[in-house]
Amino acid sequence: MKGLVIDEPWISKILRGEKIWEMRTTTTAIRGRIALIRKGSGTVVGAADLVDSIGPLDAIACRAHRDKHGIPSNHDDALLRWNHAWVLKNAKPLVRPVVYHHPNGAVIWVNLADSVAEQMLADHGTSCLAGLPRTVQSSIPKSSLDAPQPQVAAKSSTSAGIPEGSSLVPVAKCGNWFGPYLARAGKFTIGAKGEEVSYANYDEALSALRTMPVPRWRRPNSKGNWGIVTGVRWRRPNELTTP
Repeated sequence: MKGLVIDEPWISKILRGEKIWEMRTTTTAIRGRIALIRKGSGTVVGAADLVDSIGPLDAIACRAHRDKHGIPSNHDDALLRWNHAWVLKNAKPLVRPVVYHHPNGAVIWVNLADSVAEQMLADHGTSCLAGLPRTVQSSIPKSSLDAPQPQVAAKSSTSAGIPEGSSLVPVAKCGNWFGPYLARAGKFTIGAKGEEVSYANYDEALSALRTMPVPRWRRPNSKGNWGIVTGVRWRRPNELTTP
């Protein structure tokens, strides 16, 4: 996934919906869902669709579209150089910034590790990652970008009983992961203590876990006692084994 480095105050304007043109000195051929990186922070703070690149624009066009790029008139001289508009749509801030590794020399774009995109998905659900470019979809199961997950009995299943291509699942520090084997009296119980909710359908329970700031669910320990565990990472079902 590509991350675009943007300085303040512009990135905050983009995330607030006050700016849809990011002005740059050159055109770009990149299209699709991108991460938004706050310059100097070491974190991804949002995501947006990069849908077009317009320019070079003359001074008249830049002034006429001030409502789109948000650059005040006292900076018009800079627009003589920053005269290409990278058009952004559907910008969304993340609930919590996601830390990434910033390589030396990266000024405009950063090639983010797949783990960063997976963390964005784990923390923030499908809305921030919908429409990811194919290069990222190859590392994240496609159906994990669609919510909620329908139950599809016709698809082949893994040994764990989860359909191929299913969503990432939460994994606790102890290694326990949320799977169909956790049904108790035909139901799956999720949520923090005192806020627990039970679902008869596994896909519905998994979708609900993905909307939680911190996923929690009930599972039996080695002695068979059922208690609540907290997810600390997300993994693909075919990477896991059923206890």
